[in-house]
Amino acid sequence: MKRYISFLLAVLMLVTLVPTAAFADAAETDMKASDNLKLLIKGWEGLRLTAYKAHPSEEYWTIGYGHYASDIYEGMEITLEQADAYFEQDIVGFERGVNNTAKKYGLSLTQNQFDALVSLAYNFGPNWVDYNTGWRLARYIQQGFKDSYGNPVSDLELADSFAVLCSAGGEILPGLVKRRINEAEIFLYNNYSTELTHFVAGVFNANGGTVSGNRVVAYYKDKAYGSFPNVSRDGYKLDYWKDSGTNQAVTASTIADKTRTLVAVWAGAAGLAAALRLRRHISSPFPAAKAAAVTRPAQK
Repeated sequence: MKRYISFLLAVLMLVTLVPTAAFADAAETDMKASDNLKLLIKGWEGLRLTAYKAHPSEEYWTIGYGHYASDIYEGMEITLEQADAYFEQDIVGFERGVNNTAKKYGLSLTQNQFDALVSLAYNFGPNWVDYNTGWRLARYIQQGFKDSYGNPVSDLELADSFAVLCSAGGEILPGLVKRRINEAEIFLYNNYSTELTHFVAGVFNANGGTVSGNRVVAYYKDKAYGSFPNVSRDGYKLDYWKDSGTNQAVTASTIADKTRTLVAVWAGAAGLAAALRLRRHISSPFPAAKAAAVTRPAQK
């Protein structure tokens, strides 16, 4: 009888230990964010030792390096050491989320790919891929970075699916536009530099009209834009696009050498002829722009 009981106890101990060992092995093989990424996230988020709201639409307050939680309150203050502790606490949860996503969808990620997805999770939450299937990037992740036909997603298309995820409360945030392009370069080319080397973004302001498609579009850096989204406005015709910083005309043949905000310039039906005459005298190194076709689907 004693031998039987001892045998049962031994079996129970083995059953108990096997899952524990398995979990330990899994924890050891889980990927961690690199120091390069941690430095970038801290730079992107900025350090705030007093609680703030990054956007009025947010439910909770933020503090430190983007630590956003229900227990942060207006007027709360912390030290640098506390900010670092919050950051290290937060990053663990986002690492776990990306590791779980990789396992769920059978992804084998390189360190730079893992880092880019951790950075996205830092903005959108550890389970954002599961909850935002309307976003192209979430679908590409779920499909192993292939399109609905099973073809590999092109670099530009993937960068574009990063770039559009840059708004809060319907407002495009310039800091997020640059961050998304940075993340795409990390993911695709292992480029942790904040100097963009492969892509730039066009941020389109319809100036009273409506953009048919996404208001943010990724382009290859130092190549011609090629095309712009279609825009429309009742009673008006698109005359040209202009650089919001220089007021110079920008056309499909203009070189996309940096991220720009492009503003639509409209001509009313009655004043179209006058606008065309005026356009001949615009001081610009670029040819005058014409309406161009949409080249990407109107979806995040």
